[in-house]
Amino acid sequence: MNNDYLLKVTGLTTIFPTRRGVVKAVDHIHFNVNKDEIVGFVGESGCGKSVTMLSILRLVPYPGKTIDGEILFDGEDLLKRSLPDMRRIRGKEIAMIFQDPMTTLNPVFKVGEQVRESLRIHKIVAGVSEKAVPWYRRHGSGKKAERLRVLELLEEVGLPAPEENYRQYPHELSGGMQQRALIAIGLSCKPKLLLADEPTTALDVTIQAQILDLLERTMRGRDTSLILVTHDLGVASEFCQRIIVMYAGRIVEMGPTVDVLKAPKHPYTTGLLKSIPRITKEKVKIKSIRGTVPDLINLPHKCAFYPRCEKGSPACEEREMELVEVEKGHWVRCMLYDERTERS
Repeated sequence: MNNDYLLKVTGLTTIFPTRRGVVKAVDHIHFNVNKDEIVGFVGESGCGKSVTMLSILRLVPYPGKTIDGEILFDGEDLLKRSLPDMRRIRGKEIAMIFQDPMTTLNPVFKVGEQVRESLRIHKIVAGVSEKAVPWYRRHGSGKKAERLRVLELLEEVGLPAPEENYRQYPHELSGGMQQRALIAIGLSCKPKLLLADEPTTALDVTIQAQILDLLERTMRGRDTSLILVTHDLGVASEFCQRIIVMYAGRIVEMGPTVDVLKAPKHPYTTGLLKSIPRITKEKVKIKSIRGTVPDLINLPHKCAFYPRCEKGSPACEEREMELVEVEKGHWVRCMLYDERTERS
């Protein structure tokens, strides 16, 4: 990883106190996002991907809270910024596309007005195209300029009839169209960092491909970095430059996409790859990862994947392994790569 980063997260820890104990949803993680880079977060449901994104925006729901770490965005620690500062950053500097458009879009407001809200709050009207600027100056209406910008955004994200879609309510749009509207909201203020939390989960395969293609096209030339949260390694392999694999709130492997997928180092990453169906001439049996995800309440300071690991050793129960760089830019958290562990 180079130093030309937009986001640098160090030691981030987010917990949820419960009656049974403390859930460490995100447990002391470190990662960077470089400028103009697409990074994929992958892992099973409940591994901490979404909570990581919410922690970056400081939107962790109560009683959850971030208790440790540093989130440097453009060199400034977001955890030390005031709430009014964070409100100015959210949507303008860092935007998020949430997982379910049906619960994200407000059902009582028209789609166009929900896109325009971001422009109004952050006072963004400079994004109107050159052909619209003279018109705006003649009329002198910020609302009209914002409306023009919204129509441009709706057309840009591939909605078929921007004028009509502007006046429609969310329930009048299909799932794919709703997701496109969310992408328009996310891109409206030209953020430096876009967080996409499983934006294609509720969509069929065809629409999923269209949405990912749309995201990739709209990222080009915008000087915007993207974090894509997904449980689908196939999606990450086609879309991301680097992949970060999470398990039980911790990062277990990260590196360039090609390196992680072609030569995975952590047994969990290997297990994920073996569980993906493949189209081959010969029949290949899909191999699942044995066991279940551990209870995150009061996790012991050892390898959380050990009970399910096929390559585990007694050393895995003795101490927690730190991330080590096994190849240039390729990091892994596993006793197999600990110099103190005797290799088989």
